[in-house]
Amino acid sequence: MSIQKFLDLSTGHLPVSDRERLNLLASRDLPFRVFGHNYGWNIWLSGEGKQFDQNIEALTEVYGFTGALGAILRRAKELDCWMVNLDRDAEQIYGLAYWDE
Repeated sequence: MSIQKFLDLSTGHLPVSDRERLNLLASRDLPFRVFGHNYGWNIWLSGEGKQFDQNIEALTEVYGFTGALGAILRRAKELDCWMVNLDRDAEQIYGLAYWDE
């Protein structure tokens, strides 16, 4: 049996521009697998070490996201999570930027 952790946090941790990009690009060929759901998105972390860092950089340089999404994914990796669930009803996480837009 395998039990794995994921980071559950509010969609408010993303600026509106990133939320709009996720809506446009979910289920497409991003460096991370992104699936939309009724309340936000699930993002699977992929890559280790240098590859993970390159995936994060591609989010801003290639796909036009702000640094907020990368900060969330890095925090999840630090916590040994395999996935992030961004949910409009989830809690705000101390230490990560928050946009109340």
